Amino acid sequence: MAEKRTIKSARENKTRYTLLGLLSLQPMTGYEIKQFIGESIGHFWSEGYGQIYPMLRKLADEGLIEGTKEESSTRPERTRFHITAAGRDGFEAWMQTPVTLQPMRNELLLRVFFGTQAPAGTLQKLLEDTMEAWKGYLDVYRGIEKMLSTQLKDSPSCPYWLMTVRQGIHQMEANLKWGRESQQTLQALANDK
Repeated sequence: MAEKRTIKSARENKTRYTLLGLLSLQPMTGYEIKQFIGESIGHFWSEGYGQIYPMLRKLADEGLIEGTKEESSTRPERTRFHITAAGRDGFEAWMQTPVTLQPMRNELLLRVFFGTQAPAGTLQKLLEDTMEAWKGYLDVYRGIEKMLSTQLKDSPSCPYWLMTVRQGIHQMEANLKWGRESQQTLQALANDK
């Protein structure tokens, strides 16, 4: 039970630093933060509105961010947040701490582990479908890599963003290699029956 609390608090802390990091790039509203996540780090990190808005309030209460109200005649009032000096200091301190590795959760591997319980052909179909999804991700990541290398190549953040997308490319390539190997194993097992 204590381990779950540690993981939960680690997750909360990561939300804290995710928001501080994003606001260190530029001031944003909660909605803009969610949109930015979807267009950038959302390929490897997610935060929902239910995590974003309570944490923004908490960070503001702690003086790590400040909000400025923006009024508009065409939309409801919104608050644009920016990081404070204390928030930047806290974020920079976090960047220097060791990474907390989270336990991996992979439903495909869970099903493969219980493969002897699956009806014939089930795992082959699941693997085939999953590999198609991985190919799609690989195409997306390669597209992002190309866009970063051409359109944003002059940004000081570009080399760091490229490192993250290349990790995704390498991961999908490794997944596909494992998938092809596993297809061969499943075929051999089917032939032995």
